[in-house]
Formats: sequence, structure tokens, C-alpha cells
Amino acid sequence: MKIAFLSFCALSALASLTEARRACTPDIVHPGFGSYTVVGGDNLNDIAKDFGTTSTQLAAMNGIPDPDSIKPGNNLVVPCV
Repeated sequence: MKIAFLSFCALSALASLTEARRACTPDIVHPGFGSYTVVGGDNLNDIAKDFGTTSTQLAAMNGIPDPDSIKPGNNLVVPCV
């Protein structure tokens, strides 16, 4: 029983490390950039981390004066490789 519990804990930890990152749609006109559509529960800081940038840089790239103002359905320009 103890071994099963430890195995479960190890697998749970591994699963959290391998969660899928957000995906971008590459922009063929502007290589290295793409778009990401905001979904419920997103925040600029987490989106920025997933795309290897900062929330400050992401806000500047998208003309966002208030990082808390993003809403589901907004399209953001993001670094995309």
C-alpha cells in the first residue's frame, strides 16, 4: 500500500511537470512571432512565461496599458518558434 501511494505521488508530480504549454499560431509574414487567443483563467504573467518573455514585454508588444485587462477571446502577439 505504501509503495502504491508513493508511486501515485511520483506520477502525479511528473504529470504536473509535463503539462502542455500554451500553443501559438505562427505568423508566416513575421517569422518568430505568432498569435495566441486568451482563454478563461489566463493572466498575462502566465502567458508570458509560457512564451519565454515577461508580462511587461508582452504588454508592450500588444499595446496593453493594464495587464489585468485581458479577456477571453483577445488575440495576443507572442514570440513563437
